Amino acid sequence: MKKCPKCEHQNPDDSSFCEKCGHSLADVKHEDITKNDQQKCPKCGHKNIPGAKFCEHCSFKLDTKPAIVETKSEQKPDPYQCPKCGHKNPQGSTFCESCGQKLADTKKTTQNNSNKTIPEPRKPIVQKTPETSKPLKPKTDTSESKINSDVKKAPKITSKPKQSNRTNLFIIDIVVLVLIIGGGSYLALHRNNQEEADNSTNVQKTTPKTTKTNVDSDNTDTDSVSANEIHSILADNLGSLAGTNGAYYYNLNDHVSSGMSENTKIRAASDIKLFIMAVAFQKIDDGDLSLSDRYTLTDDDKVGGTGIVQSMQSGTSLTYKDLINYMITQSDNTAANIITDKVGGLSAVNEEITKLDLNHTDMQRKLMDQDALDEGRDNYSTAKDLGTFLTKLYQHNVVSKKYDNQMLDIMANDSNHTKLPSRINTDVVTVYNKTGEYDKYGVQNDAAIFKRGKKAFVIVVMSENGKTDDQKDAMGDLGAALAKKVFDN
Repeated sequence: MKKCPKCEHQNPDDSSFCEKCGHSLADVKHEDITKNDQQKCPKCGHKNIPGAKFCEHCSFKLDTKPAIVETKSEQKPDPYQCPKCGHKNPQGSTFCESCGQKLADTKKTTQNNSNKTIPEPRKPIVQKTPETSKPLKPKTDTSESKINSDVKKAPKITSKPKQSNRTNLFIIDIVVLVLIIGGGSYLALHRNNQEEADNSTNVQKTTPKTTKTNVDSDNTDTDSVSANEIHSILADNLGSLAGTNGAYYYNLNDHVSSGMSENTKIRAASDIKLFIMAVAFQKIDDGDLSLSDRYTLTDDDKVGGTGIVQSMQSGTSLTYKDLINYMITQSDNTAANIITDKVGGLSAVNEEITKLDLNHTDMQRKLMDQDALDEGRDNYSTAKDLGTFLTKLYQHNVVSKKYDNQMLDIMANDSNHTKLPSRINTDVVTVYNKTGEYDKYGVQNDAAIFKRGKKAFVIVVMSENGKTDDQKDAMGDLGAALAKKVFDN
């Protein structure tokens, strides 16, 4: 131990300054500890060096003596016993060796009531510095002196420790700043990398779709049917048909497509009604027409061919919803002409066709307009244009999801299943289709979507200058073969 030459306080051997008064111990030599100086452990009895907080033998905390409970008796309390933790300190101590609590001045304490609690000032932080041998001068904290004049003045903190504290704080600030900048940079870099990864993922998802839409493109998915296989099925069932024929297939799941003369223009017949329906729902979506609006039938409206409206009495009131349903489900010619006039005529229908990027389709006459036919004007389309329209409709890219679904619901109720769906079980496979026929020109068309579960595909066949029975048989065989190949694969 090192004994302070100024206040005689016993300090640990490695102390450079007195714990009590701050006096330099640089020239003080080690002294043996007397038995009286030793601190006895209340648990195991081991004698420890003065000031020890834990027993060297059993590690019992030596400063856990119960605090002296002050009573109203006239017995004088020990001025060197800590009022906070109860630790008994050596005579002349200013601060508790155990907890740092400042001890009261015995002279001033005796003048005050023994039951008064002395405010507990913070233990001053004294930085030890080996560069000087001068004792630290005590300095009173003015704020604490105003609170209680009974508290002794705290030792003054030297300028060098303050400089050291400021240096430490500066270093901490620098470290924190570096961490903030580094963390921000990492987050920014991580976000950019994530965005690049997301973009890469999006490209990977969209690229196969673009590739598969090409005619005759092969599909690598194990559940997919290749374009070459589809083309073989088309050729096997339609290759021997007389006249002009076109066919187009598109898988709505894996986007494989195939065709046979799919861009050849053929008379559309009643399949032109699909585009009249599309422009009608566009007008409804624009607010220019309502399905609940009513139309009064006149004799001048009535035309021949297919449909039931021509047999209704003049003056019959029909909603436009009724007229659109008749036009598609019954292929009603009279209803088609009424709707065509309502939406703005042939030009409005052709504008809708152009908007849908169907470059080989045009409407040159109303239904059953023989004069236009005699002049060489007719309605034309291609198997691919019709197939593209059905694809857009299924994917809700014609008008809107709401109205595209309504159009599909109408097509699901088409009464003519004598062609492509004729040999499949329509209780299992949902069919959305619209047929077209004009016996005078040997025209038999069918544009359909087949759907079973989550699988669906588009198939369109247009045939002109052929024999009706051969055309229908070939279409029935083709629909059955494709359904089996796609749905059972």
